[in-house]
Amino acid sequence: MNETLLLERYKILEPLGEGGFSKVVKAVDTKVDRVVAIKIIPAGRQAAVRALREAKTVALLNHPNIVTLYEFEQRDGNYYLIMEFVEGQNLATILDKFGRLPVELVAAIAVQVCEALECAHQNDVIHRDIKPANLRILSDGRVKVMDFGIARLRSAAKTSGVTAENDIVGTFAYMSPEQASGETADERSDLFSLGVLLYRMVTGGLPFSADTPAGTIYKILNEEPGQPHEVDELISPILSQIITTAIAKSPDDRFPTIEELKTRLQRCSRSSDPPAMIVKEMLGELREAQRAGVPGTLESIRRQVASWLQQYQDTLITTGFAVGAALCAAWATPHLPFFSTRLNLLFPVGIFFLALFLPPAGFAALLALLAAVLWQTSPYLGVVAALISVVYWMTLGRGFPQIAILPLLAPVVAWLKAPFLFPLAVGLIFSPVLGAFLAGFGAGSLALAEIIGRLNYSWSISLRPDLISGLKFNSQFKDLSSLFGYLKSQPWILWQAGIWAAAAATMGTMRRFKTRVGRLLAVGAGWAVLSLGYKLVPPYLKMKYDFSRLFLQPMVFSLIILLVLIFIFQNPSTGLSRAPAEK
Repeated sequence: MNETLLLERYKILEPLGEGGFSKVVKAVDTKVDRVVAIKIIPAGRQAAVRALREAKTVALLNHPNIVTLYEFEQRDGNYYLIMEFVEGQNLATILDKFGRLPVELVAAIAVQVCEALECAHQNDVIHRDIKPANLRILSDGRVKVMDFGIARLRSAAKTSGVTAENDIVGTFAYMSPEQASGETADERSDLFSLGVLLYRMVTGGLPFSADTPAGTIYKILNEEPGQPHEVDELISPILSQIITTAIAKSPDDRFPTIEELKTRLQRCSRSSDPPAMIVKEMLGELREAQRAGVPGTLESIRRQVASWLQQYQDTLITTGFAVGAALCAAWATPHLPFFSTRLNLLFPVGIFFLALFLPPAGFAALLALLAAVLWQTSPYLGVVAALISVVYWMTLGRGFPQIAILPLLAPVVAWLKAPFLFPLAVGLIFSPVLGAFLAGFGAGSLALAEIIGRLNYSWSISLRPDLISGLKFNSQFKDLSSLFGYLKSQPWILWQAGIWAAAAATMGTMRRFKTRVGRLLAVGAGWAVLSLGYKLVPPYLKMKYDFSRLFLQPMVFSLIILLVLIFIFQNPSTGLSRAPAEK
């Protein structure tokens, strides 16, 4: 500790920080026994302009959300700004720690910044450097706007974003287009910077960022960022639109005043508590959860799981495809005519590694194995299956084996007592045409699995009880007419494929709704199509059918699994990189 008093009255306690223009120290005013922060700016033409400007602008402002300037001194070739000492953390440190913040917390912070800027703008002061490093969060939840070093009076000569030395001032990533291009900047420039800050807080990333300052400025001037609710679907479209309006390229397309932005943000808040109280309570919860080493909410768990899945997405898809191919091979192998227990693992393990390292070849081997199994059921059916397999592999399996295998996994989903998860899931993921094809093909593969393996999934009404009970199918399909004759005797096989395809197509059509509510509406539409099909078609076909047992119970289980998956995967872009440190 330095015992020499600065300016004959301030006992320096510790340094707080140092930048290109100044350094800040913590000190005690011995005259009034008050802790203060002193910004020391070395003398110099540019430093003098900066010091005088900050002193004049902050002196005009008296607001609980703006740091208070007590005194301004010039001595020994230095300029001294004696300011209120603000306990707490700056927002940049908080964002580095938590990545992104809950929407309610974001709104509470932004409303307080709006109130500070509202006071500044009413006094003709434009901050021009709103960013996380210049916002400090106090222990009581208040937000303090700091560092008016590059602020300008609106009445000053042609308030531009360029200093007398033609240097662009401000932090590049948060700079408005008019600042970046050296044009006149008014209050709406602060509004743009606050919009960038909002984007950063809710998504975890910056709307405009590049490896170089020039690249960042180019994006600010020329590129449109993704809307926040497309980056993270937990963000409501209303809040997303507020942020998008705030960061519009043209000042005329933004909100006319900071008061208008504040009003919009207040409408988004679900709490009537004061913003400072919300900030205090929610930051306390986040810190407590971090100290405990566990996620504070179910949402934080979802984010961690989704982020991990996004990070290892390619590996998981490739491995999942190989495992799925091995499962299909393990089911099919016992039905081969030359099966022996010694070969029980040979085909599944071989197909697994082939699918893992050469997916198209692995899928081709699996199709060949399934065709051999169908040959065992009926040579004619085996030939038809082989021809279909060749066409299927050439059109879809060769280029997209991970997608092509999905219909073959429908029996596995049915075995897990969640049969309707398959048409609903493919309908939610793929386009209407592809989703309908996969769902219909999946229903067909399920029927074949029941025929070949003589399996009864308890919910299915595809086949007559006497066929499921153990009737062998060897040589049943001797020609094309016998195959058509069998399908005619089992119309539900085609009807079920049609119902699944219709449900998937309906959901695929609604994929344009990218929000969580939109996806839930799509699931509801698919559920409605399945319900109508399973309710109306069996009586039309004069089939005895227990609707509550054969449909409702497995449907509920399928919906539960699907909703959990939607909750986890609702944001495909959760692997968003963290924002670079602001300078």
